[in-house]
Amino acid sequence: MQEEESEQDALWRASGELIFEFPIDNLPEAISKLEQENIVQALEKYNGNKTKAAEDLGIGRTNLIAKLRKYKIEFSV
Repeated sequence: MQEEESEQDALWRASGELIFEFPIDNLPEAISKLEQENIVQALEKYNGNKTKAAEDLGIGRTNLIAKLRKYKIEFSV
């Protein structure tokens, strides 16, 4: 039995927003890549301001700094 598509999924599919850039055969790896991309985008958006980037990401500044170290992300303006 096939699951019925939700209204939101149908809207995303119709608008082309439901696009996966990473293969989902390894979920932890896909999540990690997505997280890294979001961190870099937030830092670019706020010209390297970690406090504002963290707020935008919905995490604390110290958590952001830990993730920068974890992923070895170096960002300079």
